[in-house]
Amino acid sequence: MAFSRIQALTDAEDVDVNQIFEALEGDAGKGQPISLTALNDPVRFALAARNLDPTNSRALQVLKADGTDLLIADANGVFVDRVTINQIATPPAPGVGKTIFYTKADGQVYSRSGSAGTEARLVRAPIVTTDIAADAVTQSEFKTGVTANPTTTSTVYVDMPDMEVTLTTVGGDLLVWFVAALAHSTVGNYIQFSARLDAGVEPGAVLMHQNVATHHQTAALVWRFRPVAAGAHVVRIRWLTNAGTATAYSSQRYLLVQEAKR
Repeated sequence: MAFSRIQALTDAEDVDVNQIFEALEGDAGKGQPISLTALNDPVRFALAARNLDPTNSRALQVLKADGTDLLIADANGVFVDRVTINQIATPPAPGVGKTIFYTKADGQVYSRSGSAGTEARLVRAPIVTTDIAADAVTQSEFKTGVTANPTTTSTVYVDMPDMEVTLTTVGGDLLVWFVAALAHSTVGNYIQFSARLDAGVEPGAVLMHQNVATHHQTAALVWRFRPVAAGAHVVRIRWLTNAGTATAYSSQRYLLVQEAKR
């Protein structure tokens, strides 16, 4: 609707006054948009609201049709029900004590702060690999022994029961830790260990010699595989003995595999 103006030297009637109240009270079809487009002032704001109450300073409240808050501005800051940030070119520095938020073509949200306008990208959720510093662990998998007292008499590498991990990597290095309690049936014989990536060879073999027959010893070993292509990979602990019988005590063996970003 448009308000009817009262002509000069004409008496105002109730209908003239009521049109204003109807608009302010929200009668259907009686609203009058306020469009401050004619203002031309390089200093002052087109619209300013101030509440002199020093505690709450409740300056502005805009409601939805259901009466819930759409926008509030008071001493606690500004509350909005939803924010849409438009994609823009990198804006100028906002000035001391101010921060501006915006998006770029990559779809991420950025900010610039202070007179220097230092730019920062807000962290994505969920965090992706590109947000993580080099050598930081991006994922890990842990396995414990299940089979009790497994043995081997093999003189070539075979898989140690339960010591296998599958990871789908993103191209980082693989760090492998293995701990177990083991024993050999014969003094002087040895158990040899290694970790195997997929169908590759067993690198960095480690020997554990038996000084007292069937006396359990603890092995703590570590390997690093690099480079590793992105995709599904299997890491297995492998073992052998030169003669006799090697035994992994009880189920006390543990395998941890972690991927570190490159």
